[in-house]
Amino acid sequence: MGGIILDADPAGFITTGLDVDDDLAILTLLGALVRSPAAKAQRFLGLTLVAGNAPLRHVEQDAEHLVRNILGLNEKACPIKSGAPWRPPALQPARGQRPQTDASQWLVETVRGNPPSSVTLITLGPLSNVAAALQNFPGLLATLERLVVMGGNLGISRVDLNMRTDPGAANEVLESAQATHATVEMVPVQLCFQAAVTKEDVFVLSRQCHCGFLDQKPVCNLLHSMQWQAWLMPHWVNQRLESPVPPAISTKMPKATSRLASGFVPWDVIAIFQAMNILPESQNALQHPLWLTDIALTPGFMTYNLVNRTKEEDWGIKVLPELDQAKVLDQMSDLLCNGFAPAGHTLNSGGYPQLWRLGLIGEGVGVAAIIIGIRLMMRPSAHLAQWLKRSLCIRTAERPMKQF
Repeated sequence: MGGIILDADPAGFITTGLDVDDDLAILTLLGALVRSPAAKAQRFLGLTLVAGNAPLRHVEQDAEHLVRNILGLNEKACPIKSGAPWRPPALQPARGQRPQTDASQWLVETVRGNPPSSVTLITLGPLSNVAAALQNFPGLLATLERLVVMGGNLGISRVDLNMRTDPGAANEVLESAQATHATVEMVPVQLCFQAAVTKEDVFVLSRQCHCGFLDQKPVCNLLHSMQWQAWLMPHWVNQRLESPVPPAISTKMPKATSRLASGFVPWDVIAIFQAMNILPESQNALQHPLWLTDIALTPGFMTYNLVNRTKEEDWGIKVLPELDQAKVLDQMSDLLCNGFAPAGHTLNSGGYPQLWRLGLIGEGVGVAAIIIGIRLMMRPSAHLAQWLKRSLCIRTAERPMKQF
């Protein structure tokens, strides 16, 4: 039986978070382990955390809330190990000088503690934890069954967030893969941006998952963040996703979905689909060797060239598949609504409040306070006490004393 380690930077429940897709990916992975025939032989070994979508402290809070409070999984069922904090790219540790963390040490111990070629490592954030683990275990990647990396941009002028956050770690990991003849499966921007989740999709998902009812699913906690993301990303990120690609591979690139103007890209969910063999058309889309070279810091952004160091003319890229967006959303909904459901736990996992409901309650209280304030200002101060007594149904002077 194989095992799966997820290295992520979840931030869907916190105000400093940039994205909700890591949280969705965790739920999708757990759903796939329950429902996907190809994944049922796998075990979820644990979760390692890295700063990326948010500072490390906030990533830790998000993961604890999702895994412990909402899903009700204890440390034995799902170990959570904290890893590398955020640093500016130019201040990342030099090669071979990365400090060890709980995450990097646990990665080494867990991979060594399982049979060779039995562990799949899926990375959804910067590769800082993996690079740190390689310092203690240079043969780490060759010992894995698979390494699936959410990252890489085949465009000429832009770099994706995961690689930009720690470019040195990306180089170290991919160079280690080359040296040890390990396979790296890249899930780049051009594979992921073929699907987008709109506000309408979120509404449909809420109905399919019975959000608002007693049998609602854990994903219902993320509806508010998903709605916010579907509004924000078209204005902030999606406009910059499409960029020119080298002529040598331009014919191999699929087109971005037209829904980028109204939704967010489920980046990490696509990576889970790739790792769990859920969408057959996405398999073997990108295989090692893909390399990051010529990393250069420039006054506005950072660029890199993706080249195949052993056969530069074809870039080591197989034809990227055209994903069926409807199928992606259907599979995502199925795994989120009908997948992992801890025994005895509904949406709130034993009574924990839903964040999106708390938001609605807070908005309602705020509106009520404004209305009361306006009414108070409109009334003469001489009648204020009398009005408060009447409005709040206070009749202490008129009530008969209880006889004992």
